[in-house]
Amino acid sequence: MNRKLWLLPVLFVVCLNSYAKSQNLSQWIDDFKKTGINIFYSSDYVTNTHLKTTIDASEQSIDSLNQSLANMDFILFEVEKNKIYVIKPRAHQNSPAKTGLIVEVRDAEEQKKINQVKAKLAGGELQLFTDGFVTFYDINTQTTSVIISSAGYFPKKVDLKLNQGDYQALQVDLTRKPISLDRIIVTASLFNLTNPNASQHAILREDIENSVSLNNDPLRSVSDLAGNSTTGLSGRYRTRGGHENESLILFDNYVLRNPYHFNHFFSLYSTINQSVVDNLDFYTGIFPVQYGGRLSSVLSAQSGDNVNKSKHEVGADFVSAYYTYRNHNQDYSRQSLVSVRTSLNLVDEKLVDEGYLDPDVHDLYIKLSQDLNSQWQASQHLLMASDDIIFEVGKLPRQEDAEKAESKHRDLNMWAQWNQQTDTTNRNIQIYYNTASKTRFGLLRDVHSDASLYETTDTSFYGIKYNQTSNIWDDLSLSFGFETFTEETQISSTRNIRHFGPFVEQLGLERDIDRHFDFDNKGFAYNVFFNTRYRLKENFIVDLGYHFERKEWIKHDVKSPRLNASYFYNDSTVFRLGLGRHQQSQYIDEIYLEDEEPEYHDLTSADMAVFEFNKTFENDMNLRIEVYKKEYSQTQPYFENIFNELHIVPDLYFDRVEIQPDDSYATGAEFTLKGRYGDIKWLANYTFSDVEDEFDDEYHSRSWDQHHALKFSVHMPIKSWYLNVASNYHSGWPRTEIVLTQNGYQLGARNEATYKSHVEVDVKLSKDFKIYSGMARVSFQVNNLTNSFNTCCINYSLENNELQADKHQWLPLTPNMSFLYRWD
Repeated sequence: MNRKLWLLPVLFVVCLNSYAKSQNLSQWIDDFKKTGINIFYSSDYVTNTHLKTTIDASEQSIDSLNQSLANMDFILFEVEKNKIYVIKPRAHQNSPAKTGLIVEVRDAEEQKKINQVKAKLAGGELQLFTDGFVTFYDINTQTTSVIISSAGYFPKKVDLKLNQGDYQALQVDLTRKPISLDRIIVTASLFNLTNPNASQHAILREDIENSVSLNNDPLRSVSDLAGNSTTGLSGRYRTRGGHENESLILFDNYVLRNPYHFNHFFSLYSTINQSVVDNLDFYTGIFPVQYGGRLSSVLSAQSGDNVNKSKHEVGADFVSAYYTYRNHNQDYSRQSLVSVRTSLNLVDEKLVDEGYLDPDVHDLYIKLSQDLNSQWQASQHLLMASDDIIFEVGKLPRQEDAEKAESKHRDLNMWAQWNQQTDTTNRNIQIYYNTASKTRFGLLRDVHSDASLYETTDTSFYGIKYNQTSNIWDDLSLSFGFETFTEETQISSTRNIRHFGPFVEQLGLERDIDRHFDFDNKGFAYNVFFNTRYRLKENFIVDLGYHFERKEWIKHDVKSPRLNASYFYNDSTVFRLGLGRHQQSQYIDEIYLEDEEPEYHDLTSADMAVFEFNKTFENDMNLRIEVYKKEYSQTQPYFENIFNELHIVPDLYFDRVEIQPDDSYATGAEFTLKGRYGDIKWLANYTFSDVEDEFDDEYHSRSWDQHHALKFSVHMPIKSWYLNVASNYHSGWPRTEIVLTQNGYQLGARNEATYKSHVEVDVKLSKDFKIYSGMARVSFQVNNLTNSFNTCCINYSLENNELQADKHQWLPLTPNMSFLYRWD
């Protein structure tokens, strides 16, 4: 290899920082807007060809731009000095070409620009404007009126007297409506990841893009929040001591049962492309009663609308490439979104020692939305995902130590929904259908095991659900809803597993399993919920609700009472309390195929209590303190590998055991501090927690218990670049030791020892720049810079009667480079 190749990235960076100030007209208008100077134009004169015309300027000034426009036979007409200008033909230098009106719309109290407003000129049609300005360029009368409105504000009518052949600029202040009772946040432990609010943590869309997440996965954004623990490799997470399957994930109000690619291989990343996600809501406490069926958390992702978004977006990194297309009519009453993603297959056998790796991923999301009238909106959604992977280490069947795994997954989701919004009532109607197919094959041969498995699962379900919230009085709000659905599954499983040898026998882990299992089932299910929200005092609000669910294939019904209360001490201080019972039952295809006789278990129940203190300071800093206790009952058994969780087919290894606790407990305290200084944003949190399983009145930590966890992330501009750093420290996870006794090696007490403390640092460096008529971003990212310090698991073996321990890390140092480009 040419040693001078290392100069290429250096030259690339230099070029990015030294590009000439040569841009098209549209880009110059955007640059001036960032400085507070707004330049308007009529499409009757300024065409797309003009907007794409390149303009060279030695400096960014109105005079310099005016000189450049003169070459295009245009001039800048000053409406308001150093604030508002209009591009008009040079032939109309002495007078405007048309009578025009430019209205800046602001919040009456905060005096901040309201970005999305609607306006209707007398005798005209309702129009949507998205940049805080209402503009009309062709007004044929001197006296008229305009009605301006925006969501959450009282509309305002303004009577006008215009000078014919002149432009007029004015400011209109809209008064914010009082917050309706149903809009007030009462739930404890809600992390709203899009809207800044005194009672919420806020991560805007660009913050999600800036997150240093593996594979640029939007669902991994929640890993920075207090109370969540992850392995780093897996895309799934555990919340407040719960299992990975205790999280409910929704996308555009629809429950995704298969939200990850490579479900059997660490769920490496989600089926939701980052480019379509606008905001995330994350519940970790007593979540609202419309959410049921899971114990620990609810993550709701929304795609939003097309307002202020580019028509085209293309992106790629080492893992995948995607293209997203958005379209809409003039008033945004009809919108469409299409996003397709595919793997690039840049990962091959060269990255696997003595092995072969071949992943293949595809997903497609389509969304169509319509405003049916002033109250009703409709949308139709399609999400398709498929993935195939072949992973082989060693050469089967001859090599003594070899492992092979194959997996295929197909998932089709279709749903349609109708939403009604009035001043007092919100309704949502949804119909949905899903079909999924999974195939899994595994083969293992080493000195301890000779094992294989082959499984297929085909599942489908369909249903309808209805939700309604009504504000009965100013102090009383009622919510209720129901869902009915039918599920069907066909499962086939063959397992041939043998664990043998002196070492395995000493540990008591020898097994000999030959089992074939066929299972067909179909059933009907339904759930209902209701919630009453009452304002006891002006600053004290209480939610009292109940969720009920019945499934034909589960013996017992889900009965989940929940209480949330909020006391608003003042505008910046809130106290919240949540009490309730969450219960979780199995979907029709969620039987544990590792069970000796696979069947449905009794539902798991968790009684929970959460207290939250939330304080916002004047310097844009927010403090959240939460204390929680979660007490399980009827805890379902689960399976884990007691030495190494990084096996490709964990079911086939001799350290795979079934854990059957009598009960479980989780307690903890979380401290989160978030703030910003200028353009620097940061988030820090500390968690102290315990999560234990109970066995015959003895308590043992769960294998992912981390008593102390500290996380810190920061986003800061460095000249024209953006630096994002995410760091994560937690005390070592528990582990079970092997001890030497008179009878040989035996398993020690469960999880009495711990690994060393875990330290992880991820870094991302990004730069935005203009290419032709669009905006591009290039990012350089490295995950797990501190890989060599972390040990997650151990492979044990016996050589010459000596115990050998081969230590492994969760995630190797993982570099990535991504590029995206947006244009209209």
